[in-house]
Amino acid sequence: MRPLNADSLLIRVRELMLRSEFLTPLEICNLLGIDRAKIGSVSSRLRDLATLKYGGYEKVCRKVSNGVYEYKIRPASLEQQKLFKTEDKNV
Repeated sequence: MRPLNADSLLIRVRELMLRSEFLTPLEICNLLGIDRAKIGSVSSRLRDLATLKYGGYEKVCRKVSNGVYEYKIRPASLEQQKLFKTEDKNV
């Protein structure tokens, strides 16, 4: 396995999630060939993708079972994009 830094992991998670339906962090690790010990890093990158700095993607979450959630992301809606532009001007 190649070493991961946060930026390369972010890009890999984003690309996988944009072409996938709902996935759990464990499924993301398996599909990307990442050690299960990095599951916390995958979850962090999913959170990052929802922030304006990393694209402001809409993160959709649903509960699978006790403590297990699956996620999908989609590009921000036009409404959200307008809101982001307004927030940028105020910063």
